[in-house]
Amino acid sequence: MAVHPFLQRLQEKPLLADGAMGTMLYAKGASSEQCLEYLTISRPGWVTEIHQAYAAAGADVLKSHTFGANGIRLAQYGLADKVRDLNFKAVRLLRDVREVTGRPFFIAGDIGPLGRRTPADVHAHDRSMHEVFQEQISVLWEAGADLLLFETFVDLVELETAVHAARTICDLPVVASITFAEDGFTVNGLTPEQVVMRLSQAGADLIGVNCSVGPSSMLQTLERMQAAAPSAAFSVMPNAWVSGTSRRPLLLPIKPGVLCAKPRHS
Repeated sequence: MAVHPFLQRLQEKPLLADGAMGTMLYAKGASSEQCLEYLTISRPGWVTEIHQAYAAAGADVLKSHTFGANGIRLAQYGLADKVRDLNFKAVRLLRDVREVTGRPFFIAGDIGPLGRRTPADVHAHDRSMHEVFQEQISVLWEAGADLLLFETFVDLVELETAVHAARTICDLPVVASITFAEDGFTVNGLTPEQVVMRLSQAGADLIGVNCSVGPSSMLQTLERMQAAAPSAAFSVMPNAWVSGTSRRPLLLPIKPGVLCAKPRHS
């Protein structure tokens, strides 16, 4: 079986992903009260401009603006019937940017958690969760995404469910990314070693860490994951900030030079 172009490129060199979408949309005037994914339809120019900026900056992988475009999250805004429209439009916007810029970046169909707490007794093959993920995955695949990126998950069972759902629908490469706290554990107390083993068994092509912490803490987590699974491929997307102290609960931005130095170190 031929190796997927995305996985083939990864064998040749590390790939650089784009950055956040939400903060860029807020800077353009979006409200924290609105459904940001709906801006793909109501303000496609904003979304396109942000994609173009990341492409111009040299990103090899650009994420579709679909993080919360699943039926459960959209239902909170009365938009549960817009899953197909929003996901399809988001990928098409990226395909247009790729055609206009002439840059051969990969399009990652971006999928976030469902936005509800997973009961402790739910299995990774839970049918209702499966169906919600399958609905979004099928549209992203049909629209032309090159890979699937499950990111910012805090519950490993939910992430395993998402990976299983993808494997029942398509053969696109799957990046499964979870968040860790500063202490190196997930919200449910799982270690990096436990996470990497379970996601490998679930069928993820890349195992990822993103959000919550800055590059220094995330690098330590990555090193533990890599030691547990030396042959695995990884995705790392740290925040460009770190939290302040308890007396100064501010977000302290990390200078670009520091952030850029971490990939070279790893």
